[in-house]
Amino acid sequence: MALSNALLRRHVRRALTTSIGGMSSAMATFLTTDGINRHIDKIVEEAKKELILISPYLDVSGAIRKNLEQKTRATTIHIIYGKKRNLKPDMEEFLDGRVETIFRKNLHAKCYVNEKEALLTSMNLYQYSQENNDEMGILVSKKQDGKLYEDIYRQAVAWRDSEAARDSRVNSAAPKTRKKPIPPAVPATGFCIRCKTQLPLNVEQPYCAVHYRSWNRFKDDDYEDAYCHSCGKDWPASMRKPLCDTCYRQGVNAS
Repeated sequence: MALSNALLRRHVRRALTTSIGGMSSAMATFLTTDGINRHIDKIVEEAKKELILISPYLDVSGAIRKNLEQKTRATTIHIIYGKKRNLKPDMEEFLDGRVETIFRKNLHAKCYVNEKEALLTSMNLYQYSQENNDEMGILVSKKQDGKLYEDIYRQAVAWRDSEAARDSRVNSAAPKTRKKPIPPAVPATGFCIRCKTQLPLNVEQPYCAVHYRSWNRFKDDDYEDAYCHSCGKDWPASMRKPLCDTCYRQGVNAS
């Protein structure tokens, strides 16, 4: 016999409190289509500093479009999309100068993040999906479940800032937020991203001699180690991304 909606929600909530991607969480909120629509609007509307929208299909309309139009330059907005690189002309015109768009060829995930909440869902940022499809999702609050929120946020940022993404910018928002001038004074000392030994700051060579030899056996540019190469704080740094987000935004680029 088919499960009722109420019973289905109880089963999903029970599963979420037990495990989400291998991580326990009792704070995620289960949503269906109407709730997802409301919370996407809310995430866009309430973003003050940062907004990342991830959707393979892209057709911004309705309240979301209106909220994006009202955003000030104080809010950094990125949209990561997939499937087809070329957007509809009216969509490209709307986004250009307002939102930085990034094309990711194999994108299938849908995720909407501001500085307070993250929404993982089956729903695309696409008017047809929002009006016709049956969807599900989970809403995660940074205040209530900081660890899970940070995991989601870091993955969104990793896609936004990946080397492939830097070559896949389609539209640029004004002002350009990821191309700040490099400060004239750059710290001379960095840290090995594996053992935190001090060494010359060089983003091309973020390992000490001992751990470079260890890394060089496998040459995995995305293998995550332990420390930011510039400031030395705990961070899942790699050969491809040796800097934490803060140092990257500050323009650390010594070689």
